[in-house]
Amino acid sequence: MNQSEFDIKLQKCIKNVIEIAWDYIYNFDELDAIYIYILLGRIKTSEHVFLYNEIPFEKHKISDIKSQFVVVDDRQELLNNETITEIEKIENLFNEYNRDMPFEIKIIYSLKTKKMELNFNYENPFVNKNSSIDDGYLSWMKTLGIKL
Repeated sequence: MNQSEFDIKLQKCIKNVIEIAWDYIYNFDELDAIYIYILLGRIKTSEHVFLYNEIPFEKHKISDIKSQFVVVDDRQELLNNETITEIEKIENLFNEYNRDMPFEIKIIYSLKTKKMELNFNYENPFVNKNSSIDDGYLSWMKTLGIKL
């Protein structure tokens, strides 16, 4: 199978994940950046942080950016479900092309510069029995200097 086909399909999935997050924030173009943490494998999950005026906002706090931004369970569930659908496509893509599957994908998309930073982690974030689903996400935020 062709390497460039894999790259093109993966880029499309990553782009979709970013667009899903941006739709959730009402395509608010004054946003500084979107941070998306994806956990793949047996436990699929994602976390989203939106940076506005250098202040981070988790998905359940976007109404603090603008009061018109509605935070309801249905919208958060839609964000989660659509992102999980893309995560499943990403996993299928890695399997289809016989590629090593990362445990984590970390995305930073700057709306100011229109640049994306993408990081794949192939090390298991569940290093011990006391590890939780949020450990990788919280560790990443800490390394970026983002306090939630």
